[in-house]
Amino acid sequence: MIINRDAGPKKIKKLVLSFAGCLMLVSLATAGNLRIQYHHAGLMKIEVSIENQLRFEWHTGRRSFQEGDCFPMKQSLESYDSHMALIWLTGMEMGSFENWIVRNGILDLDALYPEPEEKTYGSAFCSSLIVELNGRKYSLEWTGDTKVPETLHRAINQLIRLCREIRRNREDG
Repeated sequence: MIINRDAGPKKIKKLVLSFAGCLMLVSLATAGNLRIQYHHAGLMKIEVSIENQLRFEWHTGRRSFQEGDCFPMKQSLESYDSHMALIWLTGMEMGSFENWIVRNGILDLDALYPEPEEKTYGSAFCSSLIVELNGRKYSLEWTGDTKVPETLHRAINQLIRLCREIRRNREDG
């Protein structure tokens, strides 16, 4: 921002107010129109709320599993450490989530994704994605052994990367 030193206090005040007004318009453009919820097997939760807030939860293994460890131990949440970040998002960051929805065609995935099959023993964990944008809503739930389209895998990985990047930027800044 360039401020003319010869400008009086009223001009500077107007400039600051107009800049703040632009920021407010950017945040109001997406406020109330966008909501994302992604849950993966109780190990990862991503929620972007209409209040411009990101809640990002993830788990890391408490210890590395060795060959011969019992399988229920690997599935138990007690074997993992839980982490959470609660971040207020800027208008640009909310826009990046909106771009993620549009770029990956999330609201049109129902045409690509088949109806879920009957649950089997391999479906011990469940994942879900709920997206709302400008009045359109899309929700999807799948189990561990369901065949999921590659486009959905790519989109979820991009969502996770986006959340990690925002979290790292906040920690570094």
